[in-house]
Amino acid sequence: MDVLAECEVTHEFSGAMAVSIFFLAVFVALLVGDALLTRTALTRTLTRNERQERQKRERLDFLDGEITKRSAELRSIDRAMSDLARGQKTGLSLDRGLRLTSGRPKGVV
Repeated sequence: MDVLAECEVTHEFSGAMAVSIFFLAVFVALLVGDALLTRTALTRTLTRNERQERQKRERLDFLDGEITKRSAELRSIDRAMSDLARGQKTGLSLDRGLRLTSGRPKGVV
């Protein structure tokens, strides 16, 4: 302060003022950049959870369909085996009926 009191400024813009404006501009730019990056990161994080949930729901719907289809096939085979065990005529061909009654699981010797 003593220097400023003793030295007169012949123009309205001093070097200290230019440096302070420069640092203030850099600080504001950093704050704006940080705000944009934070907004982007939060938006992506929140929408990623929604995307993952949608993908999980689609996968579960597909698996539910597969389970329903396989259950219907299993009930059909179970009905045919039950009819075959009771000695009733089945809609199975001879070849398929033999495969159902004499088939071994894979890997069994």
